[in-house]
Amino acid sequence: MALTRSKGIEGETVACEYLKDKGYVIVKRNYKRPYGEVDIIARNTTTLVFVEVKNRYGNKFGDPIESVTPRKITQIVRVAENFTNHFRTANFEVRFDIIEVSYGEVVNHIENAFTANDGNIRKYHW
Repeated sequence: MALTRSKGIEGETVACEYLKDKGYVIVKRNYKRPYGEVDIIARNTTTLVFVEVKNRYGNKFGDPIESVTPRKITQIVRVAENFTNHFRTANFEVRFDIIEVSYGEVVNHIENAFTANDGNIRKYHW
């Protein structure tokens, strides 16, 4: 397994533990479709949350959140649409979050980091 992939898995594990501590149930990790992947799908009572985890050790490549591009947002939204259609989750609200992990700790949890329309435009909500 590539070093970057193993670091990504580490960050996702930290983010999952953080979400569980906040009362979320982890529904799925690494939900993949041919056109993209969602790192974590979690839920609370009424909301299904699609989470992009950004794990970094240092800021050599900029802040983790900067790597969530409109293209990446579009991929996440497409995968989320597939998931909600396939598993019939109509009773849940949908939210897109970003969790930043640095040196093995969650340093930022951005709820409603983007919407389903943000992949088509070049602006950010953070």
